[in-house]
Amino acid sequence: MAFNGRNFLAFFLTQVIVGLMFAAVFSDWYAWTTNFTQKNSLDGSGIGSISSTTQLNYSNIFYNGTGYRIVSRTSAQVAAKQEATSLYYNWGGENAGYAKVVQYFRLSFAFSIIALIVASVLGLNLLLIFFPVVRNYYIKSCGMSSLRLIFGALALGILASNIIALLGFLGVTQGFKDDIISCSDGPCRIFSGAATAQFGEGAVTQYTNWGPEGGWYVTIASIIVSVALGISIATLRFPIPFDTDDSSGEAL
Repeated sequence: MAFNGRNFLAFFLTQVIVGLMFAAVFSDWYAWTTNFTQKNSLDGSGIGSISSTTQLNYSNIFYNGTGYRIVSRTSAQVAAKQEATSLYYNWGGENAGYAKVVQYFRLSFAFSIIALIVASVLGLNLLLIFFPVVRNYYIKSCGMSSLRLIFGALALGILASNIIALLGFLGVTQGFKDDIISCSDGPCRIFSGAATAQFGEGAVTQYTNWGPEGGWYVTIASIIVSVALGISIATLRFPIPFDTDDSSGEAL
């Protein structure tokens, strides 16, 4: 593949990473949902028991890099057919709480932004070297090998930032355990999972789900693309620069 083709591939991959990291920064990273339902039995007129399930209430918490959102609907709101209530709390706010949990979200948020910035810088420079004048200036200034090393270091920085954001977030389980003293299940016990509990001889069922949301999965995708970007940069071969003032066109 010629230089322009390889460079276009690398540039394209950086733009994919930029898009993914934008999504990661502005998406939820974790969710903790609780839903109560009630089973209603109807007389089947001798044919058998017919049951239906109605929702009693729910409380869903969605966490991201800047805070968390609680979406809840009480039994009274369900009965009155009212919309759910949504409240947002910024990390560090007066009523935010989660002193330990916030550290893991801020860690992942910070490194997601770093990956976004580095990918933007690398993408801009890959775009500029499409132009021979700029490419020749870069090569004459620092040399082909050094230029490739600089681009490779930027690609490695993107990959490292994504990995830190992804793996560092796994500690959020310990954060929940430290912040919620009475918590012995759910995200305090394991990073992702689900649990079901029944009350009143099975008349009422509680469904609890917790685990990573879009931002975390987008970061996984970004890591995969970052590996492809690193390979693309490593195989990038710059054309030999020519002195534009030399009418003979001989390579420098």
